[in-house]
Amino acid sequence: MKIIFASPLAEAHWPWPTMNLAEVAQAALLNKLYMPGIGYIHIENLQDWNANLGDAANSKRLWLNSLVSAHTCLRVANEQNQPELKQVVATLVASYLNSYNSDRGIFKDAWRDEHAVANRLFVLTALLHDSCQPRAAPISQLDLLFHADHHARWLEDDAHYVQNNHGVMMDLALAQFSVFIQELDSQSAQRYRITAMRRLEMMLKQTFDSKGYCTENSPAYHFVNYSLFSTIKQFVDRYHLTRDTSKWNHILQAAKNAGHLLLRSDGTIPLVGDSESRPGTFFPDSKTKSGNGIGYFPEGGLFVANLPFMHMTLRGGGMKFSHRHIDDLSLTLWVHGKDFVVDGGLYNYDIQDKLRRWFISSRSHSGFYLESAGDVRYANFSSPSAMSRFNSMHGTQSEFSVSASHNLSKEAEVKRDLSFSNDILQIEDAFTSETEQNWRYQLILHPDVELYALSDQNGFRLKNGEHELIWRLVNADHAPEIENSHYSPSFMAIHPCKVIIVRGKAKQARVCTEFHLNIK
Repeated sequence: MKIIFASPLAEAHWPWPTMNLAEVAQAALLNKLYMPGIGYIHIENLQDWNANLGDAANSKRLWLNSLVSAHTCLRVANEQNQPELKQVVATLVASYLNSYNSDRGIFKDAWRDEHAVANRLFVLTALLHDSCQPRAAPISQLDLLFHADHHARWLEDDAHYVQNNHGVMMDLALAQFSVFIQELDSQSAQRYRITAMRRLEMMLKQTFDSKGYCTENSPAYHFVNYSLFSTIKQFVDRYHLTRDTSKWNHILQAAKNAGHLLLRSDGTIPLVGDSESRPGTFFPDSKTKSGNGIGYFPEGGLFVANLPFMHMTLRGGGMKFSHRHIDDLSLTLWVHGKDFVVDGGLYNYDIQDKLRRWFISSRSHSGFYLESAGDVRYANFSSPSAMSRFNSMHGTQSEFSVSASHNLSKEAEVKRDLSFSNDILQIEDAFTSETEQNWRYQLILHPDVELYALSDQNGFRLKNGEHELIWRLVNADHAPEIENSHYSPSFMAIHPCKVIIVRGKAKQARVCTEFHLNIK
């Protein structure tokens, strides 16, 4: 039995990360399934879906349970008239739907990962849309409807909802399915639509602060969320899912402006939080335009200065723990098109991985930390602002000062004052405690940076390619040292790098350093 819907949904765009569609489709012919940002996994037998996932297994299970390759094959088959890919889609989806409730192997997260459930409902809705066409993939339309509605009911349940970009994906998938079934089951369609729009209105306000910066603590997720909500607004407007989206225009315009401040002139972004070096999703003019100016986002937790020859960030506070690292008061510095001071990166999302734990710890960030803070856990803080916060900001893009403080240790507050004037960036870190503290100032350097000690041994000339700058310890009570660390500019990539260290032990300390940015 085949149901032909009166007004089938025009296939909606889903903000997958960038991929080569033809390559992904050809690989699927050989049972090699694609995972964005990771690569391919070979499923030897689609009857049991056994696969050796190796490192970052949780991320790989997420994408395998998202059926990305099936959707790609469907797109390529329709765009290039390749009927053999329709059969691949049918085989892949049918075998998956026969096994995914088993709660074993790669399926153990099938109903525990809301990101994967949302992705799957989108794919099932796309297959339902395709089933209304003359040359549809040979899959039972009734089976697709049964499984899709099961997903929709799961996504509709607020007990499964998460208040970050995963929740937004849940609502987009739910809204798309509601439009598709409007003619078939208007009562369920209305219920799904009301739930999706209620939560989307809430998430739009929560996702961006009052100045448009994303509250998920990472520049990469600013672009993910901008792309998501831009896609959703187009969809909502097209199908008239709400009466008024004018406030969406205001918020998305502010988010667009903030995004241009995050982008550096070569299209890269700083590795703050869970970020990679380039945005993985659509952003207008991202290849040609960045925005000069300064952005002060105390609610979202970032200060950014985007100047003609310099891009720098300072972290503090925020509203959410999503994609947050222990990077309070950390600095990144990019000068004349080259990275000098960096954050370590994300490496992967597997908290069981000891390297992942290293990358999110304070050891992978360019800040000032006390040993008494120990292993910092979010559960010990009532909010991100209890961990750190911005205190003040003054000035313009040519001359500014900003102050922030953190309480990662219960025994002392650390304060960082940063100022920029006449091509000199000055940093003062200080704390006072009733007991002696082992303290540590550190700068994580990009792997391409070469260090040359200054003649007075109180600093270094830092060189990256043809460009260089001077870093100097102004109050010379402690000599700087060099240690080794790790740098991860993209998922699962890891490179060795150097760290400048200044350390001491005292009840109080004041450490003054400065960067001379335009040396000849």
